[in-house]
Amino acid sequence: MSSAHAHAPLTPTAVSASPEAGCSHEVLLTRHPIFDTGRQTIGYELDTKLIGEVHPGTDLASEICRHTIHQALHVVGLEPLLGQSRLFIPVTPQVLSNEEYMLLPPERTCLKLPPSMPLNETVLASSQKARQAGYTLAIQGDMATDRHWPMFDLAQIIRIDLASMQPEQLHTLLHRKGYSGPSLLAASIDTHEQLDKALQLGVEYVQGFFFSEPQTSTHRALTTPQVIQLRFLSELSKPQLNYETLESIIKSDVALMTHLLRYMNSAAMGIPRRITSVKQALALLGERAVRKWGSLVAITALGAGSPHELLVTSLVRARFCELVANRLHLEAQALDAFLTGLFSTIDVMLHTTMEQALGSLPVESHVRSVLLGDHSSPLGMIYSLVCAAERGAWGSVIELGHKLLLPQQEVAPLYYQTLRWIDEFYSQSAA
Repeated sequence: MSSAHAHAPLTPTAVSASPEAGCSHEVLLTRHPIFDTGRQTIGYELDTKLIGEVHPGTDLASEICRHTIHQALHVVGLEPLLGQSRLFIPVTPQVLSNEEYMLLPPERTCLKLPPSMPLNETVLASSQKARQAGYTLAIQGDMATDRHWPMFDLAQIIRIDLASMQPEQLHTLLHRKGYSGPSLLAASIDTHEQLDKALQLGVEYVQGFFFSEPQTSTHRALTTPQVIQLRFLSELSKPQLNYETLESIIKSDVALMTHLLRYMNSAAMGIPRRITSVKQALALLGERAVRKWGSLVAITALGAGSPHELLVTSLVRARFCELVANRLHLEAQALDAFLTGLFSTIDVMLHTTMEQALGSLPVESHVRSVLLGDHSSPLGMIYSLVCAAERGAWGSVIELGHKLLLPQQEVAPLYYQTLRWIDEFYSQSAA
């Protein structure tokens, strides 16, 4: 998830992989993006859940941390998981004192210390050693008390939750921080109103799903490129493709033409000779691939003015939905599943409602129904599964997997395939 992808929700799931012999459980891993004030992704916090038996007497939090490190390094890989972004990972006193985190690259890793972290000489010494080794330390805002000032002074990032912090706690924290203290990371920022409030406090980083919420009150006029890209999507959604019209639209937009030819000439396409014309590219792709890759190119261009994470979210949902549909032997619906995920943020990109965004696109009725909120069909349940995984809604992931007859242990491998596909996609785009 490649420099072009210095971002890169979305999204979680389950896999059978255990760093220690004798442990029998599934691992559900999700990542939550962290942004700077310019809404650029600077890192991902990993959130892991174990499902299954854990040995009696096991320090569950430490066991989860070990599995998270194992998954990141040996199952998914840091590049597909993070791109060029940083890793934010919760650690425990045991993992800290045993220095198990040192498997991770210090320049790219932030160790998040829990609010329940005891303050003693061992913890302070371990934290000091981690910082000296180049790791970034983050603590919870409610640790900024008199008792925890030594830890506060060690941390480079303080994570605050504006919804749960008392005003006096926040006042004390901001007073102690001053102008040269640790950076503030505001968590649970899920609306643009919450984002505005956080920015007013002078935070340096924000975490939450605000970026995928449409701002429907802005009524921004469409730019000329957006009009062209929507027209292209509209033509791709028609029952019968008109290749002359598609060629004409592509040639009228440099971004569309550049993206299409770049993908056609990428190693992933496996075409032995270089493709130099739009007509040649369309002829070689065939109808199904034209619809898929054309829509992908159009959404990529359409999302150019949005936070990069929004486009990543669209691509992850699209590929993940497609893989799940194929796994369920719904190959006939795989393209619709891909397009459902791909179009799922078009309302945010266009700053309007989903109903209005779909108004000019003659998409299939069952795709439209899912995007407008009806998730009762198999396609709708696939989309719901992907979105639940994205948010780390573990109960919903498991429940929907049961309804779809998708074995729990197969969800994570599909997600990890998705992340690798996204990584390759951006690598090719940057080539």
